[in-house]
Amino acid sequence: MSYHRILTVVNEHTASTVAARYAIALAAACRAELVLYAAHDKGCNEVLLRRTEEHLEHMAAVAEKCDIFVTRIVEIGNIRSLLPKRSQAENVDLVVYPLASLERYGDNLKRHTVDYLLRTVTSDLAIMRIIAMVKPHPNHILVPLGKRGALRDTAWLLLQRWRSAFTRRSHCSISPQSAG
Repeated sequence: MSYHRILTVVNEHTASTVAARYAIALAAACRAELVLYAAHDKGCNEVLLRRTEEHLEHMAAVAEKCDIFVTRIVEIGNIRSLLPKRSQAENVDLVVYPLASLERYGDNLKRHTVDYLLRTVTSDLAIMRIIAMVKPHPNHILVPLGKRGALRDTAWLLLQRWRSAFTRRSHCSISPQSAG
């Protein structure tokens, strides 16, 4: 298993830049192309647009220093409907989605974007919950597989590739239990 094209969502939140750095590390390890993607709702305020643009510029510069081919895409509309279509149109193998601080696990998860993306994105989807932004790489990666035991080998290969992208060892574990 190897990823050839990775899409990472970048927005105004700093956590998205941390997730983008993980995507950059994985793209470098896989020698994959990187798509930096942002989607804004119509009528979004100028401060959010500017902050997102700064993050996109910075992440593109970081990726280019690693000799990664970068495509930047910005769209206007709801990310719930745009991201699944864009990931298919760009023919990406992996989508890295940073979980927003407002999206918490629990009874109301079905109302959040992440639940919709889990059902509609056809490529592999890595949902990143950034806990501590001071760490340059993940220490713990948990992959809940639910009832899909066939994904275990694919998930393990992804985790090993991601682990090799960082200089310090990360602890990887695969949970046989459902995320919900």
